[in-house]
Amino acid sequence: MACHDYDDILHLSRPVSGRHARMSMVDRGAQFSPFAALVGYEQVLQESARLTQEETFLDESSKELLDRKLRFLADHLGQVGQVRFLCYRPDERKSGGSFLRLEGSVKKIDLYRRRVVLADGQEFAIEDIRSIDGVECENQ
Repeated sequence: MACHDYDDILHLSRPVSGRHARMSMVDRGAQFSPFAALVGYEQVLQESARLTQEETFLDESSKELLDRKLRFLADHLGQVGQVRFLCYRPDERKSGGSFLRLEGSVKKIDLYRRRVVLADGQEFAIEDIRSIDGVECENQ
């Protein structure tokens, strides 16, 4: 019989620590679970691929027209039907934003908070409005 380097310890029982409790089979198995080194990388890629649009600014005549339409709406709440707004919303995570089309009946124009509230509960800042359709006021 040939003599090998580890013959003297090959059949000994496994050493047991006096300091540490024996690890459960679940914890031992967790050591070999898959490791995700790039957690969140997919979300970062999706966020960087998401497109935003640059904000547009209105000239003075467009601002005056919007102001007339808003005053008309404020004076005729409940009398004007569906109104369509084009609004710009800045993006919360990156530069730029997006243009949204909101439609509904105007419930309230809050001049103190500078917000428009629609009957369905949607609300947006007056400063975000870029156009209003569905309102016919004098001197357009």
